[in-house]
Amino acid sequence: MSFTRTIPVILGSGLPAETLRAQLVDTVGANVGTPVTTGFVNLGLGNYLWHYAAFPDGHRGGVKFEKNSDGTLYAFEAVNPEGFAENSDAKTSSRSSHSAADVWAVTTRTLSSFGTLVTDVGTAVWGAATRTLSAFGFSVAASNLPTDYQQRAVAVTLPTPAPTGYGGGTLYGQNGTVDFIYTLFDTDGTTPLPGASVYVSSDSAGVQRSQSRTTDALGRVTFSLIPSTVFFFRSHPARNFVNPDSEVVSP
Repeated sequence: MSFTRTIPVILGSGLPAETLRAQLVDTVGANVGTPVTTGFVNLGLGNYLWHYAAFPDGHRGGVKFEKNSDGTLYAFEAVNPEGFAENSDAKTSSRSSHSAADVWAVTTRTLSSFGTLVTDVGTAVWGAATRTLSAFGFSVAASNLPTDYQQRAVAVTLPTPAPTGYGGGTLYGQNGTVDFIYTLFDTDGTTPLPGASVYVSSDSAGVQRSQSRTTDALGRVTFSLIPSTVFFFRSHPARNFVNPDSEVVSP
């Protein structure tokens, strides 16, 4: 089994066009396999895309992007297979409709991402589009249902807290940029998180990416940024993040 990823490689417009190679590494930085020179697309202005369809199943660690001729390290991208899903078998229900008896015969109900019950056939089954959860009991208030079905317990799994980050900067250089230090903490909010990949974008969708760094032993990365609102996208082989994190860069 294997999985596929397409990874942006941002070198910056100051470098000439290069022939690149990709080297997979494990969680301690040891090389995995031999360098790969195929799959690179030059987008111009120092921006590349690398498409690779043969990541070993379960591989975690990262990819080093190097100059092919002499092995100069240009960029690094962490790889966390839990951050995405590929090669999954989809199952399609053979049922064309569901009655109220069908729905209430099962012991669990599915919640949408905003905490309201997902309807099967809204008008016929529920009589309304949503059901409201109580503040503490997580029970279903379903006044339109028969008396013996007034309340049903709903099991709710709360998400694991994500790592957090913050930044601050001082005026730097002669061109009005700011030396902005971004610090990333683990899920407890106090322990620095090293080895995380952080890149900056001027938009919340992560399209206008400009710089990429890896956090040091104190969980810090430094970017030279123009004062504005910027968006930080984070990844780590053993952590999941809620991206992006927006920060205001002030002189």
